[in-house]
Amino acid sequence: MQADCYIYDDVNRQFGVDEADHARWERRLKRLRPGLARIFLPTSEFNPSGDGKTYDWNTIELQRQYRNLAVLRDAGARVNLCLGPWTNKRMTEPGSEQLAVDLVEHLLNDCGFDHIGWLSLFNEPDAIYAPDTPLNADLKARGFGGGLPFGDYLEKHHAALALLQARGLGKQVRLVVGDMAWPPARRLEWLRLLAPEFGPDASYSFHHYAPDEESFDHFFAVPESRPFRPPPLADEVRGYRAAVGPDAELICWEFNQAGWSIGGSAAFMGVGAHGEDHVGSFATAVAHARKVLTMLGHGVDALSHWCVGDMFYRSGLKQGVMYCGLWRYRWESWVPRPVYFYYAALIDAFRPGNPVHALAGLPAKTAGLAARGTDGSMTIALLNHGSETVHVSLAVAASLRRLRISPDRLPRRPDVLDRETVTGETPLADWQAVEADTATHPVQIDPQELTLLRDRA
Repeated sequence: MQADCYIYDDVNRQFGVDEADHARWERRLKRLRPGLARIFLPTSEFNPSGDGKTYDWNTIELQRQYRNLAVLRDAGARVNLCLGPWTNKRMTEPGSEQLAVDLVEHLLNDCGFDHIGWLSLFNEPDAIYAPDTPLNADLKARGFGGGLPFGDYLEKHHAALALLQARGLGKQVRLVVGDMAWPPARRLEWLRLLAPEFGPDASYSFHHYAPDEESFDHFFAVPESRPFRPPPLADEVRGYRAAVGPDAELICWEFNQAGWSIGGSAAFMGVGAHGEDHVGSFATAVAHARKVLTMLGHGVDALSHWCVGDMFYRSGLKQGVMYCGLWRYRWESWVPRPVYFYYAALIDAFRPGNPVHALAGLPAKTAGLAARGTDGSMTIALLNHGSETVHVSLAVAASLRRLRISPDRLPRRPDVLDRETVTGETPLADWQAVEADTATHPVQIDPQELTLLRDRA
């Protein structure tokens, strides 16, 4: 997940965030146990002069980054270090890749943060660089994309790869290429252009903020957006996997459900089409889980939810609070959204390194994924994203336990918060034994329910 340090900064303190809130934030991260996390660390935080060579490893900004990195290490996450977005322009300058590699070397060798696993020079570089293709020409005519030569992007990343190898960091840290935002056709084109250049030496990335497929007719309803309607998600992801090849690493480093907002940007999910609370709804939690199961089941190696919790981002008073976290902001008592419980269950179910495969032959409006643990254990996730109860037969020769996540099973808040006796922030763990044979007694899954089945052992 995107897990940045800005909750510690002065802007959030200005709105009352204190050390007790920080402790709560850190406790939740450790309870979630994310397998991977992404952070922003712009060059201005360690090279404030901007000269590209004078480093200050003790700035207040870096102190906050160090604290956050230590929390993520304790939570068990491998980290993608992203130099964007605020210094995207700085990173386009010749030789700037050396700043990035110098930073990685400092964090690994001087600070001992050996959980740094990836390096991204940019955030969403498709807004900066422009391949010389008919698609890009069409997108530029519509107001999308940048104008810098795509060859400069390739040259910079080849140079960064060479630096990582020369410093002995190449086996520890993978260079991320891609990281494209929108639209789907451009994501696919970039992956097709990048794969022959970097092969298996790089890690390939994209971002995904499209709404659930059932909302496509409404979301892509106006002439300006209609040309960018994505294909069905499974088809889209299979296309990305085919572009990079079967052995390349492919990660979606930002994803959530798209929504409508005051600024008109679908990336900041404040409200729904009718003004409803979009990111906090059960429908969004279920669509979010469906996106996870679909992407993992059709070729993506990992996903990173945007973002861990609501906060002001890097002095972002003009933008306001980033309303797309797993939990709400301080003035809403840090209450976890429904998506917190669905996503926490999926994090627990699908751990790094466990092979997964999509389940076929399921009822309509049902998504399913199975994983095999390194210890031989099996986990099956089944999601009913429809409005009717479904029954699923499973020919599983094992004694099973079951965890159910659904609207009526989430913690309830009291009417007087001062009387609250439980925090309501612990991921659900009410595993129950499945007594009946799932082949002869199908598993009943209620509407909007995510069920996890696991070997009893």
